[in-house]
Amino acid sequence: MNIKHPLSPLFLTFLFFYLHPIPTLCSADYDANTTTPSNATDFIRISCSATLYPDLCFASLYGYANAIQQDPARLARTAIGVSLSRARHMAAFVSNLSREADYGADPRASSALHDCFSNMGDAVDEIRGSLNEMRRLVNPGSESFRFQMGNVQTWMSAALTDEETCTDGFEDVGDGPMKTAVCERAANVKKFTSNALALVNSYAEKGTHKLPKDEGGLGFRNMAQFNLSLLAKQGWRLLLYPESLVAQVFKAKYFPDSNFLNSRLGNSCSYVWRSIWATKDTLKKGLMWRVGTGQGISINEDAWIPNYINVRLMSRFDNLQSDRVAELISSNNREWNRKLILNTFLAVVADLILRIPLATEPHEDFLAWSGEPSGEFSVRSSYKLLQNVDPTAYALQSNYRDFYRKLWRIDLPKKIKIFIWKYSWNYLATKVNMLIRRLAANSLCPRCGVAEETMNHLFRVCPVSKEVWRPLLDLDLSIFTQEEFAD
Repeated sequence: MNIKHPLSPLFLTFLFFYLHPIPTLCSADYDANTTTPSNATDFIRISCSATLYPDLCFASLYGYANAIQQDPARLARTAIGVSLSRARHMAAFVSNLSREADYGADPRASSALHDCFSNMGDAVDEIRGSLNEMRRLVNPGSESFRFQMGNVQTWMSAALTDEETCTDGFEDVGDGPMKTAVCERAANVKKFTSNALALVNSYAEKGTHKLPKDEGGLGFRNMAQFNLSLLAKQGWRLLLYPESLVAQVFKAKYFPDSNFLNSRLGNSCSYVWRSIWATKDTLKKGLMWRVGTGQGISINEDAWIPNYINVRLMSRFDNLQSDRVAELISSNNREWNRKLILNTFLAVVADLILRIPLATEPHEDFLAWSGEPSGEFSVRSSYKLLQNVDPTAYALQSNYRDFYRKLWRIDLPKKIKIFIWKYSWNYLATKVNMLIRRLAANSLCPRCGVAEETMNHLFRVCPVSKEVWRPLLDLDLSIFTQEEFAD
């Protein structure tokens, strides 16, 4: 229910400021004490899954979990710092080898080392430039932010190219310990830079306007994810109605000996098939087996345990005769074999299994959509799933969520709500922000000329602003309570 007050918008705006001090969001404002190390570690692991070398990514970054927390900007910045350290060590290593090779008899090896050192030196400069740019980032979503991230992406891509060309000169050098050491170290450095670039790209793609409203965004849909959700519905229909004409045509052409979930893209495929096939991973994340006889469900490889955090068990159990779920069901009375389950699985997993209801009459196992209680696929739940698995999602504390929830529910003109939203994200054209974007010669407040025009100065500290608020401060606010602005 919307909250309505028959008062002027100016007074309501003041009252909203008065009762709810507005938090300004930026990476530096994140409170490290609100996130446990395990959550930060999970965030790093999920984020690293988008890189080419996820194990190396996680191993190199999890030691910084307390500093990174769940901030994608800090994650990208830390990854660049790790990449810079590796590139510097590589440049020093090649420099030492090149000095030794100058006294050797192979001019080709000496030339290759000098070229590699030059390329690696360029890579170090480019990565250092990227790190410095990341430290000067403005708020996400602005034009300046996109310009800065474009610079970072360009420099990191150039660094990766330089590292790849570092070993080109060794093609004409004979095999030996020196060549092997340089090539192996260069390949390792490239992996760190590649991972850092992937995390930078993920962060650059994040836009605050696409966040849900209660997370500080404007609620605009991510059209790529929304389009994927619409296409996933067609994939769901191929699974649900295999006897339909469309499903039979696709099966005959693209997966005659399999099913849609196990199908391959194939060669010379149509645009329609390529688009639907791309939704397989989305469907796999949301599909859950409903247990009937259990004969068609693998204990280890299928998703069949509701609310299990790892989705699939992915482990072997030596005390079971087969990996079918039917092994865990007492066929005589259609109940779970409680003793076998407790002796086979961890207590947490066993409790989840024993909670799964079994029908009195056995029926075929079937796939259901876990995002809806009915088990039916919906575009809404699919889109929500894609948002939840996005490793670049902006992590907000609960007080921020409460603030935005109240902001969008209160009955104020939309332009005032948008104005307050811009204030919270530091998107207003204050002199400080304009100076950062090189649009102003100085950052002094044009009204008082005493201090820098920051958000706090503009609305709270500036003498001119105080005079604007003073008549309202003399009003009796005791008639208004926090409850009037509660959910």
